[in-house]
Amino acid sequence: DRDADGWGFAHCDVARYGAEGLDEGPGPRGAGLFDVHRRLRAAAAAAAVDDGLPGVLELRLPGSATVAFLRRLSAGGGGCLSVDWTPPEDEMRVQVDRVFDAADGSVASLEITDVLASTADQYRGVHNSDI
Repeated sequence: DRDADGWGFAHCDVARYGAEGLDEGPGPRGAGLFDVHRRLRAAAAAAAVDDGLPGVLELRLPGSATVAFLRRLSAGGGGCLSVDWTPPEDEMRVQVDRVFDAADGSVASLEITDVLASTADQYRGVHNSDI
């Protein structure tokens, strides 16, 4: 995405290429997170002030999946890894946030949110979806 100061990273669409060319894989790419975790929002805001680079990276994967994570971890700092996914032929869209207080493998919390896939996009922004 382009902002007033130039180009900025918004997300990365991941695709596979095979012998036949582009292989979209198992369904469309992810559409972004439904409900951005507060730790991801805080990292995005802090990075914008610190160095102008994105604080959160988002991968939109085939199979209606999105993965979002912090660009970097500070010593002793915590973070969050979020996965948003709509299983094929399913009515529900699921998001899992793995929250940690230190980069040592421990888990502070595991938060699971689900919503009807057909209505999830109408709530974008209500749950601070933009990172």
